[in-house]
Amino acid sequence: MTHQEHLLPLLVVEDDAAIRELLEEELNDAGYDTLGVPSAEEAIALLSHTPVAMMITDVRLPGMTGIQLLQQLRQSGSELGIIVITAFGTIDQAVEALKLGADDFLTKPLDLDAILEAVFRVLERQRLSLPHDTELSHFHGIVGKSQAMQSLFHDASRLAKSDAPILILGESGTGKELLARAIHQESSRQRSSFRSR
Repeated sequence: MTHQEHLLPLLVVEDDAAIRELLEEELNDAGYDTLGVPSAEEAIALLSHTPVAMMITDVRLPGMTGIQLLQQLRQSGSELGIIVITAFGTIDQAVEALKLGADDFLTKPLDLDAILEAVFRVLERQRLSLPHDTELSHFHGIVGKSQAMQSLFHDASRLAKSDAPILILGESGTGKELLARAIHQESSRQRSSFRSR
């Protein structure tokens, strides 16, 4: 878990493009940035160079299964939050996934509210599991202890007190929408708007 967990994207591993896009859309609407890949192999390749806050993976994937992906990540020492989803769920499969270190196990057809609740629970569980001496500072749901994050929080708080419109620019997956929402919540203005690119 990194100091920028809530600014990091969520990784969706799902070979059904329609379901993957639906999940990403729902998570984006909830304020999360996302990355999506259709296979476990692509997920492993992406995770080798891109940090993410957590992962949602289907069980049935081309090639390596979601369960095998979970197992490989846990054997490598990864503590990444992982939610496993499947259309063919059984009690035994759920038990196996949880024993291997899954944080949650959900079945299709997906209840999108349940997905969002599970994502929140996993991120919150990770945050609460931090040792006390590494507890992170917060700014309306964004956490961070580094000097850069503290500077960002200070600037965001200052900007929130301004009446000027605020435009947030940045690469995809850097948490622009979360920052915009945080500034909006910090602002005392009753009617304010924000845009992110």
